[in-house]
Amino acid sequence: MRCARRGESSACRYEADTRSQKEAMVEEIRELRRRYSRAERILRQVSGEGGEGTVHALRRGDSYEEIDRGLRIEEREDRSRRAAPPDRWRAERPGEGDAVVMDA
Repeated sequence: MRCARRGESSACRYEADTRSQKEAMVEEIRELRRRYSRAERILRQVSGEGGEGTVHALRRGDSYEEIDRGLRIEEREDRSRRAAPPDRWRAERPGEGDAVVMDA
């Protein structure tokens, strides 16, 4: 394609090989970025408060992928808890006027 766009009449002798190499390199870069992100998350957790569980998982031999998956689940749960209204706020009779009462 590259040669055709430039108006060259001879066939490109490198295009297919170059394309497959480029695709392989792009995929390798993506994988390296995923690994880097995973390592960064694990290191942040280990160096922060409550990192004992992560250290224990590493010593136990859990894979980085398993540890990272657990950390991402915990992060989502933490965000959900922060976004949820406090337990002290509740609807007395949901659907019936939606009266809201605050427990003392």
